[in-house]
Parts: sequence; structure tokens; C-alpha cells
Amino acid sequence: MEAVAGAARRAGALGCVLSGAGPSLLALVAGDGVAVGRAMEGALRAAGVEGRARAYAVDTTGATVVARR
Repeated sequence: MEAVAGAARRAGALGCVLSGAGPSLLALVAGDGVAVGRAMEGALRAAGVEGRARAYAVDTTGATVVARR
């Protein structure tokens, strides 16, 4: 997993950590994360592991209250 995290950081990720108990890795990227995702997938392939990168937007709104009627 360190090779994948290192590949993410070299590709521009601000950081990369194991998510929970695994097997997911989470990379924080400012801007477009396509290059980071590709680098992570490449590092996984080099290790003989199949994996897929997915990009998710960060919720900047935070918690909201919705009144039910």
C-alpha cells in the first residue's frame, strides 16, 4: 500500500491514507485528480493487484437542517 500512496503523492496528491481498516486508500487532491487516480491504479497493477480509482467531490456545505411537514 505504501507504493500506491507514494505514487499518489508523486502525482500531486496532498496526502494519501488507508481508509479505515482497508482495503481502500483515500487521496486528497486539490483540483483534478485524474493523474493521481491513474498513478494509483498503475502502482496497484505493478503490484499485481486489481483496483479502480474513483473521484468524489468534497461537501463544502456541511450539516443542514431539513424541516419535515
